[in-house]
Amino acid sequence: MVKIETEISRGGFHFKQLVRKGRFAIYAKTMQNLERSPAGFEVVVIQKREATEMFGISYPPRELYPSSGDWGTNGFTFLFHRDAIRKFDSLVLLADGRRQRGPSN
Repeated sequence: MVKIETEISRGGFHFKQLVRKGRFAIYAKTMQNLERSPAGFEVVVIQKREATEMFGISYPPRELYPSSGDWGTNGFTFLFHRDAIRKFDSLVLLADGRRQRGPSN
């Protein structure tokens, strides 16, 4: 499994992973080439994809940043770091609780 990058550039922004626990992470978001202060923070549920072939190119199993269509479910944007930490902690606690209880019947 190819792990998600800890630094990603796309859409005119640069994202740097600040913390990760399991499949959850917080990325600081800055304008590309202006990394003085964060433009915000993104809390993401890291996605997994199996090995695939598209347009004759083979891709190994890999982790991915959520797509824009996944926002609000698997990705969340915050202006303040403290709010991103709260969301991250709540996602981790929810996942830990589900693991402790096991699958629902």
